[in-house]
Amino acid sequence: MNKTGRKERQREERKELILNAALNSLAKYGYHGTSMDIIASEADLGKSTIYYYFKTKDEILTAILERGFLIFFGFLEEEWSRLDDPLKKLQKVSDAAVKFFSGNPDYFKLYNYINAHPQLRKKSFGKLNSTIKKKIGKFEELFNEAKKQKLIRNIPSSDLVELFGYLIMGIGVFAWSTNTKAKLKKKAKLINQIFFEGISK
Repeated sequence: MNKTGRKERQREERKELILNAALNSLAKYGYHGTSMDIIASEADLGKSTIYYYFKTKDEILTAILERGFLIFFGFLEEEWSRLDDPLKKLQKVSDAAVKFFSGNPDYFKLYNYINAHPQLRKKSFGKLNSTIKKKIGKFEELFNEAKKQKLIRNIPSSDLVELFGYLIMGIGVFAWSTNTKAKLKKKAKLINQIFFEGISK
């Protein structure tokens, strides 16, 4: 690896260190209780180094949220690449959620905290609106395709995405309450059974 490539890798590793430290701090103390000093201490770096990579706490928060979306959809798109059936693809969403939330339980704490504060939610998710719309739009496309193939009832896809999304985020709740990965997989299977097959005999 040449000098430029090595520097770029070191830069990315340092950014990851800061984001991990910030996520830990934000999950522990909340947004308002976390300062740049706390993040620097958690990362074992000088505050000037934190400011070199991120100008504000809001910038760090946006980077954490964006990273979370990209990691989750990275897991999902890897699974989707092996499938054609739109319903089978949708059923893989819960598996990706288990993989993501079991490895990143603090992410849900942060997500939940932001959602509980309207101004913070608007500010944080507003910056990621285009990324979120693009990614969530893939779910809507799959529901539309499933309806086109007459695999599911003709329910508005936006409603299906919203309801399914809430169920999937429930895996984050279970991960937050220290369930094991095996238990999370059982919950994921149950979510798929209930959502795609119903509960009636």
